[in-house]
Amino acid sequence: MLNADFPWGSSVIVSETGQNAELIVPFSNTNLFYNLTVIPAVQAHLKPGKHLIVTSAAADFHRNGKELLTGKPEVKITEHEVVVTDEGEEIRISLDEK
Repeated sequence: MLNADFPWGSSVIVSETGQNAELIVPFSNTNLFYNLTVIPAVQAHLKPGKHLIVTSAAADFHRNGKELLTGKPEVKITEHEVVVTDEGEEIRISLDEK
């Protein structure tokens, strides 16, 4: 989990599958409104083959990173599916090949 809190907004990124979260610092003035920006990202070094990477990300102008995390949907990963639950609604994503 990594968050970036600034007076003009916050962003959060969480790797649900254990990769490293990092902040990418782009060149100055990449963002025309705010010259000091960072980009939350997940980094992984993968060998050829199939991989599952699940990432949760959020951003807001009015809430800080901690507040954003309290509203994060629940993510469950099993051998056969990824289940995302938010406010009682559930989305199931099958990992089985068809």
